[in-house]
Amino acid sequence: MSRHLPGILLDFWQTVNKSLETYCKARWDNPIVIGNMPSNQTKAQLQVIGASYQRSDDVLMVNAAHWIQIEDPFSTSPLAALRSIPSVGATMGAWIRTIGTLGIHFVPAVKQISLYGVSGILGTQFTDDLDRTDLAEYGMNCLEYLSGYGYVIRNWFTPSITTEYSFGNGLVMRNYLKVSCVDSLQNTENTPNSFSRIKEDRMAIIMFARKLWNTGSTGTVSTGETFGISENTDGSFTVFEDHFDCQADIVNNPQASINIGQRNFDIYFSYPAPAGSIRISVGFLLL
Repeated sequence: MSRHLPGILLDFWQTVNKSLETYCKARWDNPIVIGNMPSNQTKAQLQVIGASYQRSDDVLMVNAAHWIQIEDPFSTSPLAALRSIPSVGATMGAWIRTIGTLGIHFVPAVKQISLYGVSGILGTQFTDDLDRTDLAEYGMNCLEYLSGYGYVIRNWFTPSITTEYSFGNGLVMRNYLKVSCVDSLQNTENTPNSFSRIKEDRMAIIMFARKLWNTGSTGTVSTGETFGISENTDGSFTVFEDHFDCQADIVNNPQASINIGQRNFDIYFSYPAPAGSIRISVGFLLL
């Protein structure tokens, strides 16, 4: 793929990615698109491309800036040149392994999750923190080789410019909660639509969320970490009720809605933002 893409080809690339996102928005489970940019782009080009995806609402897409290089699958020669391919398969695999081993509240941009089957990265690796920060502001996520870790994802922002939709783990958690609650309430479908049954279903949702609060999606997560436990001004820790709520009352379930068979649950939750910036200051302590 050429470094300098003709406008018509770039428009086609963006049209395909945005069409995939439109398809995901139309599905009830709202899966997330992992997009890959045209290969071998400069920082300035990636910023321009990233800006074309940015919006203020939720963007069901996480974009990887780089293509990867793999061993030639069609040659047995050890001298065969590496093949350059989009990185979507490798990044998707890393995200799946992250969710399975670390939990739904993690993004795959952690050093313990390396990319499988990668022999190189095509184009410039943006090894400078400031360059990666600049690209992250446009929803461009970099891949990089790190000694001792291998090929890893360095950041995992969405193209959304709104805080609540900025990170891929927030989107995954929203979808996970939605699908899990739908599945868990299948047995209550077509049961008599009374307010007492609505309360029972609400309690089932809360108990499921409390299990996530206690041990996470893997069963081994520290208490509260999945929803982003924090500290109050008095030094005490926040509790489950500060981070999760399920509304199912007369406000969103008036008798008129109950009479026509509607049963409504509105879920609100918080999630932990990935620590993309860590500042360390060192000073002298005089005794």
